[in-house]
Amino acid sequence: MYRIHRTDFPKGQTVELPRYRIDVFNDHSVELSPDQSFLEVDLAAFDSRSLIAAMGVQREGREVRGLIAVNAVPFANARRQALAQGQEFGAVLEDVWYVLAPINLYFTPRAGEDVVVGLYR
Repeated sequence: MYRIHRTDFPKGQTVELPRYRIDVFNDHSVELSPDQSFLEVDLAAFDSRSLIAAMGVQREGREVRGLIAVNAVPFANARRQALAQGQEFGAVLEDVWYVLAPINLYFTPRAGEDVVVGLYR
């Protein structure tokens, strides 16, 4: 996980995010495994609304704590299922539960592409 806090969010910078793969989806959470590779992401390419949302305080006082990259289609499918059931969508990383949300508010999942995911708690 690329650790950050909302007050030091690297907007306007290029960062290398660790890639994770989804191994299992269980109602409202996914089990993630490190992919042992990185995705270079230019955070300046994200629109201002997405960045403002990522850096803000979320529901229930949650704040961004990290960023990862995940394959877009499995992530979108699992998230859609969890949200349709009225569940929070998240994962445990390094023994801590995080709510997962895409940084780009308007992302369209495409096969073979990754999505930048914020980890909130």
